[in-house]
Amino acid sequence: MKTMTREQVERMKEKAARFSRDVLDDQQKADEFDDMSVDDYAEHKGIALSNPRKAAKMARTSLREKVEDLEAENDELREKVDEYEARFDDIASSIPEVTEEEDEDDGEEGDG
Repeated sequence: MKTMTREQVERMKEKAARFSRDVLDDQQKADEFDDMSVDDYAEHKGIALSNPRKAAKMARTSLREKVEDLEAENDELREKVDEYEARFDDIASSIPEVTEEEDEDDGEEGDG
């Protein structure tokens, strides 16, 4: 089975319709080709479609979706960080502050 891109098959289909109309003078056959989708024409001719442009577009779409997913995850993580920072601030504010003088006094007790 021959493999062609979607664009190649589309050009082939257009040529077949034009040939049927202009050379064979068979408008009905030309209309049949015109009415076929690229997929249908490829199947009619026994051609497998391989479309690198479509694959690249799909890859870009997939990459875009991954980026969107990562951005959403990043937003969620930022919210958690904000939540943890708020909790940390609450805990820190409930702990009495130690002055330098008190800290020095504690140090002297440990030495003696």
